[in-house]
Amino acid sequence: MLPVIILSIALSALLYFKNSKEEFSNWVNFLLASFRFIVFSVLGFLLLSPLLISWQTKVEKAKIIIVTDDSKSMTLWGEQDKLKEYNNSILEKLNKGFSEKFDIINYSFGNKIKIITEENTYSNLRTDINGAIKSISEKYKYNNIGAIVFLSDGIYNVGNNPIYSIKYSKFPVYTLGFGDTIMHHDIAIEKVLVNKTVYIKNKFPMEVSISAKMLKGKKSKLIVTSNGKIIHTNVLNFDSNNDFLKHRFFIKEKKSGFKTYKIYIQEIDNERNILNNIARVNVEVLGSKKKVLLLYTSPNPDIAALQHSIKKSDEYELEISNVYKFKKDIKDYSLIIMHQIPDNNVRSVSIINKMKIEGIPALWILGAKSGIHFFNAMKAGISIESKKQSFIESTSIVNTDFAEFVIPEELASQISLYPPLYSLYGRYKTYNSIRTIFYQQIGSVATKYPQVCISENSGKRSAFILGEGIWRWRMYDFMENNSHINFDSFILKLIRYVSIQKNIKRFDVQHKAQYKEFDDVVFNAQFYNASYEALNNVVIDLVISNQDSNKYNFSFSNDGQLYSVLAGRLPRGEYTYKAQVKYNNKNFIKRGKFYVDAVELEGTNLLANHDLLRKMALKSNAKFYISDNYKYLIDDINNREDIVNIETQTLEYKDIINYPIIMILLILIMSVEWFIRKQMGSY
Repeated sequence: MLPVIILSIALSALLYFKNSKEEFSNWVNFLLASFRFIVFSVLGFLLLSPLLISWQTKVEKAKIIIVTDDSKSMTLWGEQDKLKEYNNSILEKLNKGFSEKFDIINYSFGNKIKIITEENTYSNLRTDINGAIKSISEKYKYNNIGAIVFLSDGIYNVGNNPIYSIKYSKFPVYTLGFGDTIMHHDIAIEKVLVNKTVYIKNKFPMEVSISAKMLKGKKSKLIVTSNGKIIHTNVLNFDSNNDFLKHRFFIKEKKSGFKTYKIYIQEIDNERNILNNIARVNVEVLGSKKKVLLLYTSPNPDIAALQHSIKKSDEYELEISNVYKFKKDIKDYSLIIMHQIPDNNVRSVSIINKMKIEGIPALWILGAKSGIHFFNAMKAGISIESKKQSFIESTSIVNTDFAEFVIPEELASQISLYPPLYSLYGRYKTYNSIRTIFYQQIGSVATKYPQVCISENSGKRSAFILGEGIWRWRMYDFMENNSHINFDSFILKLIRYVSIQKNIKRFDVQHKAQYKEFDDVVFNAQFYNASYEALNNVVIDLVISNQDSNKYNFSFSNDGQLYSVLAGRLPRGEYTYKAQVKYNNKNFIKRGKFYVDAVELEGTNLLANHDLLRKMALKSNAKFYISDNYKYLIDDINNREDIVNIETQTLEYKDIINYPIIMILLILIMSVEWFIRKQMGSY
């Protein structure tokens, strides 16, 4: 800075004391030189980019997060309009009580948590208390949170018990209990177990679980109806005030299609909650089971393993036969499992030719008795070159890119440890139609040779197990997991994939057969030209109709690959639809129906669980209050000495040149200097 001052003095003196043209008095020269010295000094100082250092203080007020249960159970236990008004008034008073001292953030939750933007409606169909606590704890773990105030009845029907996760909360969770804690007369259908898919003329079981509270010595009646007709009844006798019954019965349907069954229990005198007396289930009744034929050349333990797996499903009817003794018509079968067929006998080739003619899909299992020459001649997408038909042990490696169906998770993680299969030693060649599920590992060498794979060609599917010994896999699954569920599930998925033949249609609409009330109804569609090339520039319209003949119109949108419609959430009931596209002056129409199931999770149990709320508060170093005592909760939090504001100080650096006052002063000084010079007759 000193050189700047010296240079400024020199320039000022040179301008006013060495300039013979200026004839000012000494005091005027001194005054004007001082002005010019100030200007030169400040400008020189600013050229050095000086910084102004200051301490900045920031105060972050403690935040109170109020989380309100916005589910239906908060009002279902009484007069709903009055309870909505009461609940919202408590929330308003809490906000007012905390507003002077804290910053307040309001959330509501049902199945998901969200910021409150409007008055709570208490209409959510599900309650996940644990999810709400975890979401808040994770989002605000680095903020100055004084406390969470949790308004709920303590009833949850989605997610885990919040007790196990609240202990990880870094801030106290105060709970304010709403709802009715008095146990009243109540019968509830807790659960209905039934297969979603059954077969015509086959009896199938339905099991209803029933709870009864405060009804010792009472009786009621269970009634099951379908299409308005009573198909089953049973008298229920309750032996205690906290009784639990299971009733199992069988139903036999004579027609195929979707069937809706209404299960209800006659209400008892003075029963306050009858929402949980009713349940509905939908069942798809299929025409008949798919017939599966397993042909073999000689006995093998693999056959028994396959038999046990297939019998686990009601979807298939299995028949086992020696290939040379089989005399029936293969047209009757949806799938044929060829165990070590073709063999080296030319007679087994004749049945393969019949399968090709009829287009029957197959699961091919190769082994020591397989005829590789005949297998290669099939041109099934795999060929094996082997000079000597010798076999070698091969363990399995999962193909992580396989996506045609989901491999059971435990099987995928353990398959490398499973016993090896005995596979043909040779060179494997695969074609584009092959999708590998497991690769072969021979010793320590990982290969790209398929061990288990599938193929699809012109809509016809096949599967291949290129080795024998899968019975050992089933045994290993039981040894490791105490069940055969992983092996059985994989075999059934493999069979299901092969047996469902892809019918290529020019106009195809996909949707779920059943939705829940809280699900979004989604439709996908594809349209092809005559050469079966996908088209993305056509207009597809959709009309959905409910049972009252009300129609809802939609148009499919296209993302470049698939047409889709999001119809949103629909009330429970049966719906029909008509999708239509016009192309080349021809109408293509697809009709169908789907069901929306009622969800009464919130009405199943209306007994407020204040004990859960009390435990939540205690585990987080807070307290529980009932809703009427909200003032004590406000006082408690306002008086806590450990909830404080956080004051932070930071050093702040600013360029002095950015302050406009300096430029204003310089201009002012130069203006005064110019004015004096002007008045003295100079420039």
